[in-house]
Amino acid sequence: MTGTSDRDNSIILLPDELKQRLREEFEKRYQYKKRYRWGQFECDWFKTLGDRDPNECPSKPTVRSVLKSPDKQACEYRIADGLCRLLLSCSYDKWMAQWESSRKSPQQPVQDAPEETPEPRENPDDRPIFSQFSLGENSDSADTASPVNEEEPTATETPETPSTPHNRLIPSFEMPSRATRRHWQPLARIAATALIAGIGGYFSLFPHLAGWANQLGKKYHRQREFPTAQFFYRSAALLNPRKGVYPYNLGWMCDEIADRDCAIAEYQRAALLGFPDAYAELGRLHLLEAEHPQALRSTRQCLQEAERNGERAACLKNLGWLRVAQQEWEEAESALREAIELNPDSAHSNCLLARVLEATDQKQAAMPFWIETLKYADLAVPEHDECIRQGNERLANPNISTSP
Repeated sequence: MTGTSDRDNSIILLPDELKQRLREEFEKRYQYKKRYRWGQFECDWFKTLGDRDPNECPSKPTVRSVLKSPDKQACEYRIADGLCRLLLSCSYDKWMAQWESSRKSPQQPVQDAPEETPEPRENPDDRPIFSQFSLGENSDSADTASPVNEEEPTATETPETPSTPHNRLIPSFEMPSRATRRHWQPLARIAATALIAGIGGYFSLFPHLAGWANQLGKKYHRQREFPTAQFFYRSAALLNPRKGVYPYNLGWMCDEIADRDCAIAEYQRAALLGFPDAYAELGRLHLLEAEHPQALRSTRQCLQEAERNGERAACLKNLGWLRVAQQEWEEAESALREAIELNPDSAHSNCLLARVLEATDQKQAAMPFWIETLKYADLAVPEHDECIRQGNERLANPNISTSP
């Protein structure tokens, strides 16, 4: 067929035997489970009939009606002829001639006569998977997309490799129509929103889990189960890395078990996260080792960051301690008096001020501060041990001179 003619659009009858043969071949070639590979059918239609039939491929409803509807016994000539050429490798006229001949000679069954010059066919299952995608429902109108021009294989070309089992296992898919995609778009937006909200809700639990881990850390810390406490403190810092109290608590525990490197590292981390108490503890550790430049740097940073009275009192106590070590009595006394005013219960601040007053020949004025020192001192704190010894000696014998 080289052009559209009245014969192409004429209505012809399909015998039941022909419909059955076409249906069997169609299902054998294009059915996959309970679906049909319409995309592959369209590609095969254009590849087989493109040079001879300028009309478009029949639509899905048309093919279903022709092959499956028991009441439909007629269709257009071009559709019947195209299905015969594609599925039975012969024209409609040739099949009908064979069928008419078989009716006259019943002993000879109808054979599917091949075309005079069969062309090498491409195995459908070896086709790239994207060629099996359906392009949606087509109609018989001119709105159907034109197929890509493909060259027919020549006699000199090597036939393609036969299909292998793994090729047959490749499933085919049908691309949704535009109408279906329009329905999917709102659902996709809702799913994306739900996913983002779920992820956000999941991460919003982290601060609560961090607080819970910190409470467990403090519990095991009080019970002196230090490895378990360290695990929960580190878990809290991992779950909420922006909160300085968690590394501060871990540094406090490391300080308690005399792990100085761990204590300094965690205090520094807490200080960088804006926890002023960590600067005070860093200064104290440096003063215990007579590391005066580092102590002064930590103390100045502490005074800049501190807002609460307890924080500022600790910073001023460290400054007074540093000035006592440098024997700068006047500045030391000023800083320590301010620290005691903010925190009267500080045993170390009272001890340091008593030493300053002793060093400046104010022994009687130092007595109340020695009393306060012994009242609040704790033997578990390293710097309190010497204060307790000096305070007991001074109260037992007020005339003994106590060196700073």
